[in-house]
Amino acid sequence: MGYEVEIAYTDSGLLKGKILTPELQMFEDNDGGYIEFPKGIHVIFINDSGVETSHITSKYAINYPKKQLWIARNNVVAINELEGKELYTEELFWDQKTEKVYSNVFRKL
Repeated sequence: MGYEVEIAYTDSGLLKGKILTPELQMFEDNDGGYIEFPKGIHVIFINDSGVETSHITSKYAINYPKKQLWIARNNVVAINELEGKELYTEELFWDQKTEKVYSNVFRKL
C-alpha cells in the first residue's frame, strides 16, 4: 500500500510518463496479481522531447502487470494536448501489448 505515490516510466533513460495517485494497493493472486488505484489516477504521457503530450484521469483504476492491461473507470477523461482532442467515458482500456486504447461504453468526444 502506498499514499501520495508518483510512478515514473522511462525508456532508454528518457522519461516517457508519470502516474500520480493518492493511494495504491498491490495484490497477489494466481494470475500474477494486480495493482489497484481506489482513489483514482492521473497519467501523464511525455514524448522524446520531454513535452507532455496527453493526460488521462479517472476516479478508479486497476493494472494487471502480467497481462499488460490497464483499466480506468469512473469519470475518465483523456486529453491529447497536441491534437486538442478530449474523450470522456466511464471506462477506458489500455492494452500495452497492442498499444491500443479503447472503450466499450458510451463516450463523448
